[in-house]
Amino acid sequence: MGEIKLDYNIWSVDVVSYSSSIDALSDLSKPALSENDLQPFLKINTMIDELNSSIKTFKSNSIDQTRNMSKAVANKVSDDAAGAAGFRGG
Repeated sequence: MGEIKLDYNIWSVDVVSYSSSIDALSDLSKPALSENDLQPFLKINTMIDELNSSIKTFKSNSIDQTRNMSKAVANKVSDDAAGAAGFRGG
């Protein structure tokens, strides 16, 4: 049977890449709408505020996810090392 292992360095690079791509998301800026009282246009700024709030929440949740992914792989590496140390083979 082949060796099964987790490469901590590759995993870390993937987590950083995931985190960086999310950090690149930026808030949407509001258009300058002057002298316009049509309802669809007045709602644009409200929708942009809601979208920006969603982006902020998504980023916050993603920070937690990346932290958990990093902890999970560190725990797996630690558990595997402990299991290997206790393995006597047979």
